[in-house]
Amino acid sequence: MTKKKDKPASMNRSELVKVRLTQAEKDRLTELSKELKMDLSQCVRSRVFRDIGTLMISSRDFRLATDNIGAQLGKIGSNINQFTRYANSLYNSGQVDPLLLDQFRGALLEYKAEMHKLISVYTALLKSKKL
Repeated sequence: MTKKKDKPASMNRSELVKVRLTQAEKDRLTELSKELKMDLSQCVRSRVFRDIGTLMISSRDFRLATDNIGAQLGKIGSNINQFTRYANSLYNSGQVDPLLLDQFRGALLEYKAEMHKLISVYTALLKSKKL
């Protein structure tokens, strides 16, 4: 058998707190701790003390938030397409400065690059074993 490493006295968790829960509350706490891949004690401590460095979100909640963000990005894309069509019709009729359109194209390319970065971050998070 291997011995656990000795911790300083200040790090030993020797105090016990008892809490009464309904069966439904206990089931929800157990489910939450499994979703977050934590034991019950870690889950409770994280919720009570709100660890600043710990982001606690279930994969289901993360996916729901991501779906909402995706829907909003879709609306933004639709608006950009409408604006682009209108700008092209103005350009074809000679009513808009070509330099202005070049600036718009540059801004769109920057937007597209940022969206690709964002998508790669979300994809990495979705594939992460921590979710």
